[in-house]
Amino acid sequence: GTPNPAAHYAATAGYDLVEEIGVARIREGSLRQTGLLIELADETGFEVVSPRDPARRGGSVVLRVPDFAAVHAELEARAILCDFRPDAGVRLGPHFFTTDDEIRFAVEQIADILETGAYEPHLGVAAVH
Repeated sequence: GTPNPAAHYAATAGYDLVEEIGVARIREGSLRQTGLLIELADETGFEVVSPRDPARRGGSVVLRVPDFAAVHAELEARAILCDFRPDAGVRLGPHFFTTDDEIRFAVEQIADILETGAYEPHLGVAAVH
């Protein structure tokens, strides 16, 4: 296809921002925040599927919770951006602009969704990958 120069030019702002913050600093924050996610998941009783060893962990944490596709759909309805992986669970990937409070909120919402059954209307209609 034909390249889109305008889109490529617009993307340079993102590259500039990453360069300004620094990849090492972004990775450091990512490890800290994925560690926080694992800690919160453990406290809440969610199974962590992602590697616990920071040297083996990427920038996301996968939580195996019941009916995770439907839980993901309810999280999306609550404007919490995440994903899910079939046969794995809900995937949360904080970015360098994500706050610790947003991470805590996301885990609290997953707990609430499961405790209240708010995911149930999404059963059978949730998108599958």
